[in-house]
Amino acid sequence: MRKNIFKTILCVVFAAALSVTATGCALFEHNNEKDYAQVVATVAPVEATYTVENEDGSKGETLTFKSEEKKIYKTQLISVWNSNAANLINSGYTPEDAANYLLDQLVQREQLLNEADKMIAFGLLKWNQNDKNEIMKSVYSSIDSLVKSISDGVLEDHDEPTVDSDSSSDTGSTTYPVPEVEEEEEEEDENPEVWKPDPSSYLAVSGDDDRNSRERETVRRLVDTLENYADSDIIATPVQKKYFENDIKKLRALIADYREEDIYAMLYDPDYNPETGEGNGTYIVEYLWGRSARESRKLTRLQDYATDGVNVSKEEVVGRYNSLLATQKSSYTDASKYKTAMSSDTENVVYTPDDNWFYVKHILIPFSDEQTAQLKAFKNNPLHSKNQITEYRAQLAKEIKSYPHVNGENDLSREMSIDAIYAAVMSKMSPLVNTPRDAERMFDSLVYEYNTDPGAFGSVKGYAIQRELPAGEKETYMQEFVDAARDMYENLQVGQVYPEKVITDYGVHIMYLASKTVAGAQKGLTEYQTPAEYKTVEQVIRDTLQSSKETAAYEEFCRKVIARYEDDENAVTKYTKRFKELYTL
Repeated sequence: MRKNIFKTILCVVFAAALSVTATGCALFEHNNEKDYAQVVATVAPVEATYTVENEDGSKGETLTFKSEEKKIYKTQLISVWNSNAANLINSGYTPEDAANYLLDQLVQREQLLNEADKMIAFGLLKWNQNDKNEIMKSVYSSIDSLVKSISDGVLEDHDEPTVDSDSSSDTGSTTYPVPEVEEEEEEEDENPEVWKPDPSSYLAVSGDDDRNSRERETVRRLVDTLENYADSDIIATPVQKKYFENDIKKLRALIADYREEDIYAMLYDPDYNPETGEGNGTYIVEYLWGRSARESRKLTRLQDYATDGVNVSKEEVVGRYNSLLATQKSSYTDASKYKTAMSSDTENVVYTPDDNWFYVKHILIPFSDEQTAQLKAFKNNPLHSKNQITEYRAQLAKEIKSYPHVNGENDLSREMSIDAIYAAVMSKMSPLVNTPRDAERMFDSLVYEYNTDPGAFGSVKGYAIQRELPAGEKETYMQEFVDAARDMYENLQVGQVYPEKVITDYGVHIMYLASKTVAGAQKGLTEYQTPAEYKTVEQVIRDTLQSSKETAAYEEFCRKVIARYEDDENAVTKYTKRFKELYTL
């Protein structure tokens, strides 16, 4: 499974630190470009040597490394200030401490990148075509997002409908979530092919004349946008601005020759050298997206190095389980703590003191905005009784039209009524009524096919419901929903779908009884969290421990790298007066 470490060190500012232009914010706004372009800190060049050890143990070639001086600009600090200062101040930082903390984070990021560059130069950190491919994918994902935005503008200007993104591509999110596929970690291909964008992404190549015409216009606007980005940048050096100018001339020349179809493929090449012109890319795309993608990849490699060999033993898992069980037996005597745990989809509950809880999953097919407004108006009319409102809502439900989701998008070619969707769900669920494992897995897949409730996607347990509310506690669910849920508990077995469509003010719910608790039950390590048998208690504990240990290992590695700089008083220079107004406003 791919490592996914939450890095305390630097984690809050990595993305924002890469901004090449300042962004406005209620906390701090300033329009003086000269002020924004000031350097607020520098990281001195790093020099190091490394002697290679030969296979026979003898000393080999001595390699040398020297980094360039790194500059951190006020625009970068303002960007991370705007994104993070409020949270830091709310958590107890003074404004001055927050500003200095964020600057330290930017500085430390550069220090870690120096470490990565040094280790790559010495052959201690893996760096190969796989890394270039990942950088290419990231950059073209950014390009595709920009192209999609520009393309939508072109279509709107021509009074044509915009086109939904192809969720099977590498370009970002979809309207609805798609199931996550957990992939086993595979050995890295040492000789991978060079990655190239999917041919379907190329512009003005494979469409009819009308489509190609629109895509050629998209390409021309894309070049305009890139030029605007270059012109508005306030921290590029004269040399970099010259590279930008050369890029725009090259792209404009292709447009003048009616070769817009050649531009997309040549926008980025990780090996492009703007000084010599070697390669088939542009520096402006490297500047806007390539640098950040490359730096992120280097930090990923550094993380992999720092966490290599970190594992969790069986003894650690057993120890954590025993501690968890003892803690839950003690703390769940407090009803509020027990409720919090049961209501959490991520809490690994291994002990249930009572049988008052059960879980349901559902598929929600909503009312349209127009229907919602009609229902609201009908309910607000004092002449309408409760029964009349119920009948009106049921009539509206019959008129709902929905679409199944394919790869996270509505399949507009398959309009379906509520009855049709319910029948489709039941046709797949009915044969599985006596096999809860298969039933829950099937229902989970149907959620991704028909549901619109954001909270239902990817839910492990489902919605937690109490059979009986404690005295004085108010219901948090729609009454129709919870009434049906409790009826399910009393009359259905786990793995069954409620035999009626449940209608609330949100729309129509197709409900499924996911699990019930047993009083005094405690789950062992080999038992599964839910009837679907996705993960055992042991797997959940192991994953949690693994993530925690990897985080600790990476943070310790980062601390050691940063400590070496702290021992050198000349390693970092800060110009605090240049950003003092951030915290003295």
